[in-house]
Amino acid sequence: MSLDTDAVIELVAREHGIFLSKNDPLLSLLAVNDIILAQHSNYLTSQIIDVKEHLESITSRYQVESKAIADVIVGQTVQKIQSAGKDIQDSFQKLMFEDRLKHKQEIEALMSESRKLRNQSYYAGLCSGASALLTIVFLSYFLVAQ
Repeated sequence: MSLDTDAVIELVAREHGIFLSKNDPLLSLLAVNDIILAQHSNYLTSQIIDVKEHLESITSRYQVESKAIADVIVGQTVQKIQSAGKDIQDSFQKLMFEDRLKHKQEIEALMSESRKLRNQSYYAGLCSGASALLTIVFLSYFLVAQ
């Protein structure tokens, strides 16, 4: 940034009614001030760049650490979900086994009852057949004896 001496002379004359020449020591002082401001501006710019780089570094580390923490949390959550799913599956299998065992026992009881009824029917049929046969034999014997 360079000092525009003509603009400064015109501004001071217009605003304050003071007329400066191009060799006025005030303009030399303004030139020195302009140099100091430029140097300070360059220093501040480099400091801002350093701070920006430092903040970017912190942000990058924060992102990496946040991702690592998130990965741990997600991993733990997945493990808990898998464990809960396994527990549910185990409970369901246990219920299914118990239910199957109960039905098996009921079926065995019904089959046992069915066998008893079948045997009773068989013996009743045998008794009925034997009774009919005896009736025929006795009738034949009495009819022949007469």
